[in-house]
Amino acid sequence: MNEPFDVEISRALKESADKSLSGWEFTPAMRAKVLERVRAEAAEAPAPTEPARRKQLDPAKLIRPVTWVAVAAAAAFMVVSVGPMGSMKKASDGMRMEAAQDAAPEAATMMAVPTGDDMKAKGVAPPTAQRSAAQMVSLSLPTAPAITPESVQPPTLAGPKMAAAAFTMNVAADVALSNAVVLNTTGVQAVDPNGAVLWNRTMEGLDQQSVLAVSHDGRVALGGANNQMRILNAAGDTEQVVYATAPIHRMVWSNDGRVAAVEGSMVFVYNAANGKQEYHVDAGAAQEVGFSPDGRLAVFGRGTDGRPVLTLRDAMGGRLWETSPAVDGQGLVFTAGGKVVVAAGQAYSLDGVALWSMPFTPLGLSALTDSTLVAWDDRSVVLLEGEGGNLLWQAGFEGAGRLLTVAAAPDGRYLAIAAETGHGPVVWLVTAGGQQVSAEFVAAAPVDLSFSGNRLLIVLPQSVTAKVLP
Repeated sequence: MNEPFDVEISRALKESADKSLSGWEFTPAMRAKVLERVRAEAAEAPAPTEPARRKQLDPAKLIRPVTWVAVAAAAAFMVVSVGPMGSMKKASDGMRMEAAQDAAPEAATMMAVPTGDDMKAKGVAPPTAQRSAAQMVSLSLPTAPAITPESVQPPTLAGPKMAAAAFTMNVAADVALSNAVVLNTTGVQAVDPNGAVLWNRTMEGLDQQSVLAVSHDGRVALGGANNQMRILNAAGDTEQVVYATAPIHRMVWSNDGRVAAVEGSMVFVYNAANGKQEYHVDAGAAQEVGFSPDGRLAVFGRGTDGRPVLTLRDAMGGRLWETSPAVDGQGLVFTAGGKVVVAAGQAYSLDGVALWSMPFTPLGLSALTDSTLVAWDDRSVVLLEGEGGNLLWQAGFEGAGRLLTVAAAPDGRYLAIAAETGHGPVVWLVTAGGQQVSAEFVAAAPVDLSFSGNRLLIVLPQSVTAKVLP
């Protein structure tokens, strides 16, 4: 062996490789494959004679292994440079991500929303919008340490009359008065934006399945397993008691003062002023109900065969049309000024024409503004235009965990997102434009979120925390 000559070969190989692969980055796995191939070719090549080895080296003749390396790198580029949204990324960015995953496979990555190809494979038509232009939002975790019930007790809305052991189910905003109406297993109370209890009503027959709905003028509807629906006025006084045919598990107000209640397999629509039934329909396994601005009733649930079923009825209960959404998700909302109804992830015109579908199977839907809506599953949140389904932005958080619930502010300025993470329960405040405003750990997994006036209300199992909005 001639050591100076070996050094010269190594130097020439390195210089040639550096020139050929300038700008490229490789993952550890790729490097291992390249070195394995180079060693294999070196082992197969015939041993050069002594005179040939001592010949002056020509770097141009030493690029065979390097050329193969470049081809391998180009092939890798074709694989990693097509992102989940179908847009091209720099090879170095894609390889850098793969290298990080090889180095720390346990490291968490941001959620990925299914692509159009993924959806086609499931038989679901993708939205009409081009999702490649949508903003990707990564929700960062709080920097402060996690809150535990033993270490910090956050200020709550619960007044002195609220039983400490009560389980709080949900909270609803009284938009007319900017108050919050809180329901728990002992009763219901109204609280002003400063946390002062305006009225408190103790009631029997409430449990953790009881439900609450507040009208635009401040009236409150309560229902639950006791087969009753109570209508309270804005002062908390009972105006009507309606005896239901079955436990009530969903209620919603119309703009003209009617209440739709899901009672077992039936949906009843009542006049809240006198408590009289206007009509009822057999809805099978109804899950969601909603009124359009002009009083049409949408009912979403399951048919006898388990398929999702959406029915639209006129203001008197007559069936206009019925269909089975292609996306088997959850949630029901009217959007685009009431011209579009979205159920389970599929959007329809008021004539029953399918318009667009969600980029994933949602677990919940909510209107943000008159023309936009938010949808979420257990790992991601998206904001879409109601009429065309254009995806405006999508957000997710890093690490283990799942989303619990999302709430939209009535004025359309903010979204609140609650999730269980590997570090504890977190609540994020995000603007309508997809910018994270704040993130904080809370003492327990939120049961519900709501907005009231300039406050974000975070419902914990035994308390309600109010946070002032920016």
